[in-house]
Amino acid sequence: MNRKTTINLINFCLLASFLLTACGGLSPEEVDALARQIAVPIIATYEAGAQSPAVQSTRTPSPAPAAAPTRTPPPANLASLQMLNLAACCSGRDFEIDPAQVWRGADVQIVTEAFVGLTRQNEETAQVEPGMAISWDVSPDGRVWTFHLRTDVPWVRYNLATQSVEQTARYVTASDFEYGIKRILDPATEADNAYLLYLIEGAEDFNAGDGSASDVGVEALDDSTLEIRLTQPAGYFDVVADSWAMAAQPEWVIEAHDDEWTEDDNIQSYGPYVLEEWEHDSHLILVKNPYWPGTESIPQPIIEEITWTLMDDEVAFVEYQTGGLDMVQVLQDDLAIVQPDPQLAAQLAVQPRLVNYYYGFNTLKPPFDDPRVRLAFSLAIDRPALIDEALQGNHEAARWFSPPGMRAAPTIEEYPTLGVAYDPDKARDLLDEVYPDRSQIPPITLAFNTSTSHQATAESIQAMWADTLGVQVELESSGWSEYLDLLKDDAPQIWRLGWSPDCADVHYFLSEMFHGDTGYSYTNWSSSVFDSLLDEAAFSTDIAARTDLYAQAEDILVAQDAAIIPLYWYTRGALTQPYVRRTYSQIGEMERFEKWAIAEH
Repeated sequence: MNRKTTINLINFCLLASFLLTACGGLSPEEVDALARQIAVPIIATYEAGAQSPAVQSTRTPSPAPAAAPTRTPPPANLASLQMLNLAACCSGRDFEIDPAQVWRGADVQIVTEAFVGLTRQNEETAQVEPGMAISWDVSPDGRVWTFHLRTDVPWVRYNLATQSVEQTARYVTASDFEYGIKRILDPATEADNAYLLYLIEGAEDFNAGDGSASDVGVEALDDSTLEIRLTQPAGYFDVVADSWAMAAQPEWVIEAHDDEWTEDDNIQSYGPYVLEEWEHDSHLILVKNPYWPGTESIPQPIIEEITWTLMDDEVAFVEYQTGGLDMVQVLQDDLAIVQPDPQLAAQLAVQPRLVNYYYGFNTLKPPFDDPRVRLAFSLAIDRPALIDEALQGNHEAARWFSPPGMRAAPTIEEYPTLGVAYDPDKARDLLDEVYPDRSQIPPITLAFNTSTSHQATAESIQAMWADTLGVQVELESSGWSEYLDLLKDDAPQIWRLGWSPDCADVHYFLSEMFHGDTGYSYTNWSSSVFDSLLDEAAFSTDIAARTDLYAQAEDILVAQDAAIIPLYWYTRGALTQPYVRRTYSQIGEMERFEKWAIAEH
């Protein structure tokens, strides 16, 4: 099943990057050619309070109303003024807060605070928790998901005249979700994120103009029950259900105001925050929604007001240092200022980005048609040294493909021997088995798209291969479009790419990129054993079991068959003022501001 090409390499579901230029060499265009396919399955039911879904053989009945959640008490010594000031990249652009049109940075963050999805992925554990759905169940064949919704969440608006949040007469219903999903799929909407919903029966045809809205497998059975029928079983669909692409939308407001429905004097929403003010090309303010009931996974906010101001990265960094911002992303160049400064260094936190950087082999071209040669070239790379020398000590050495942090991802702590690491002796021994006479190795070219960062990385690795293996490798760079054509038409012996998933589940790393049905890896490699592991992991509802299956698959990909060379996992640095009490997201750049607070200072 073909999917619509993504707009940006930073993932859509979680990816709410505040400053995309912090990607450290990844071009936004790099994903334009990486169309992806959704695949594979599970059968489960989930109820509020459960740690993970439990396998069911039959449909579970609608649950009784959930008990009042046990809420975590607010931190002590709160400031009387609960205001948070943030930067949104960049000057020269405006915000976009229509759920059908958002795809980047602060826009995604704003929409997810105003429009809660059916589920909510915990930013610290990556586990899926209740959002607007208090529970959900899945049919025995894994294709019908039934979400049981809260009935106590009203649509609200900010009254500019009274300067207060007002509750409307309407409550959020399953029909609002049905409308929102079908609006995003409607080809007239031209939603960039519609492809995320192609798992839904009839969705792709409707979005392509070949079907109708009535053919889409989304139906409000009653005000509190939403049924979604999928084209195939997909155990990761609960993560997709967290997406703003599956949020409820106010049909009556959109029909009344069309493209202007998101203006501050028109918009209605229902999440923990509501839009108060939007000064175009300047700033946007969200305020606490007092009518959000608060749940264990999405509590009532403590912070009363959040202001995002459009500004360039360099300006934001200076603004933070002068006290004008409460949190700011730190670009790679600015780390040289932050790390030696004791005060700034104490405010720095490094978090995963769920983006990787790797080299791939064309496994049909000698000398890399032999897995021993491929593994030798991988083991000859000293990844920590590469990061220190070429990347100024940023990012984390990758021993396999999928970054730790997302759901079902292996970790170094759990799998200390998994993957590949620097082993020069073994690298030489492996190459000696195939090419004891190095002069018999055919000429080798490493290709990459033109970038200062890519060039520095390639030159560092080129030197390692020469020193450790005694092999000279030619470097070849080209512009992005030309480079993509090269990969599609005749991938060179070695090439570079980065990957970021749509959602924070390992399925979106391994299955979408390397499953034999996708065809987007440019390696000309496939493995039936590898594919079977991915399929089994997708069927399973046991997170520990899925993690182990993915670990086995990673071992095949990077060690046994060595189809790629994992190099590093991106990280992101953020400075936070010491008076801000906050959580730190492990699922990319998706923060949950409703859990933050400002302490006395």
